[in-house]
Amino acid sequence: MTTDQIIALAASIGSCLAAVATFMTVLQIAKQRRAAYRPELVPLAISFRASIEPGDKTILPDYWVRVSDAFSDEKSEADTTWMAFTIPLMNIGLGAAKNIRASWSFAIEEFAHELNELAHGATIPTRFDYEPGSLSMQSPVLGPHYSAWSNQQKQTVDYVLPIELQREPKSPSGDFRPDCRVF
Repeated sequence: MTTDQIIALAASIGSCLAAVATFMTVLQIAKQRRAAYRPELVPLAISFRASIEPGDKTILPDYWVRVSDAFSDEKSEADTTWMAFTIPLMNIGLGAAKNIRASWSFAIEEFAHELNELAHGATIPTRFDYEPGSLSMQSPVLGPHYSAWSNQQKQTVDYVLPIELQREPKSPSGDFRPDCRVF
């Protein structure tokens, strides 16, 4: 092999390596671009205050109102409306989020058992009854309450647009309330 052939071979190998490095760089840029356009859902924090519904005869605070600051005594415009308990979502990614399914689980059977133990020593007689899919409370003072919580465990959202296009948070379809009463 002559010197000019060695130089040509080295230049060809160098060009091939540069082409492979450029191709890998282009693949990495494409991967980052796809990742940037993925939706990024963020649940928002909510401040709320529980109180007794005006005109209600029960002493159980089951009337929830959204407030701007839970530790503030100032009344806001939102204090006048009942708030269904939902978890609003914001999309901070660049792409739209579609067909969102949210689910939660809670050890409701153990919770009912613990509540019954606590109620046993309380001055107000109360009984919590757990059945698969529902929780009910019987009390001569607090009144009867029922929650069909199994139909609240899964919620859907059709879409959430990026924050640049949709400034208001999107809540799951339906409210996390069975009958306007919550525990």
